[in-house]
Amino acid sequence: KEAYWSRAVKALKDRERRERGAKVQAFLKAHGYSRHDVNECKGWLYSYTFPLHSAARRGDAEMARLLLKSKAVRRQLDSDGRTARQVAKRLNVMGSHAEVIKVLARPRDVTKSGGKKTTS
Repeated sequence: KEAYWSRAVKALKDRERRERGAKVQAFLKAHGYSRHDVNECKGWLYSYTFPLHSAARRGDAEMARLLLKSKAVRRQLDSDGRTARQVAKRLNVMGSHAEVIKVLARPRDVTKSGGKKTTS
């Protein structure tokens, strides 16, 4: 019985990983990232960005979460010297990017109880 459940859990996790990968790849393709790498730089010498920054700019918390699970670098800086979280904070108007800001918070910035940030 235990082996059955172990295989079932593994199969479910594999399916979730494949679905996550498909969503991430669709996002990368739709936003012009040609190599389909979650840490790919897009742009020119003086103006470049990364997929996590693109998700932050759009206020897409789900994609930011998927990119992080796919090993996107949280502290990567764009051509303006900003992290994706800083981009989201700058664009946050009346809570429009609040969920993305929360997703992009470092784990130690979030309390275990309410999910509130303890630092900025």
